[in-house]
Amino acid sequence: MQQGTKTAFVFPGQGAQHAGMGKDVYKKYPEAREVFEKADEALGFSISSLCFEGPEKALKLTENTQPAVLTTSIALLRVLQARTELRPDLSCRPQSGRIQRPGMFPGPEIRGCGPGGAYARKVHAGSGSCRNGDDGSRHEDQRSKSTGAL
Repeated sequence: MQQGTKTAFVFPGQGAQHAGMGKDVYKKYPEAREVFEKADEALGFSISSLCFEGPEKALKLTENTQPAVLTTSIALLRVLQARTELRPDLSCRPQSGRIQRPGMFPGPEIRGCGPGGAYARKVHAGSGSCRNGDDGSRHEDQRSKSTGAL
């Protein structure tokens, strides 16, 4: 990489979901399987089955979309982290269909956008109990249920 360049990881948000997402990476990489298994356990239902098989109608429900997209994103991130030296200078995910200006967060490895991405950023950073996606998925599930009811 050229000196002075920055690397950004931009994670997808609601609207990116589709039946079959994450299935190939789950089959191929143990790091991805671990993330999906921990998310299934934390959520108390099989988010992996919903991601891999649908049905689309259920996957489009906010209460399912948020943890499904987060879990798939973190599974892909964990594979990338385990198999490459690539690390981001900042990361974010779209909010309301557009990328928000990054906010400032402590530590050189993580900057994020929008308040809704806080748990995605924590999981990305590997902080606290969000290290394997479990608490992050649970939080996204709870947050999406409350926002979906509005």
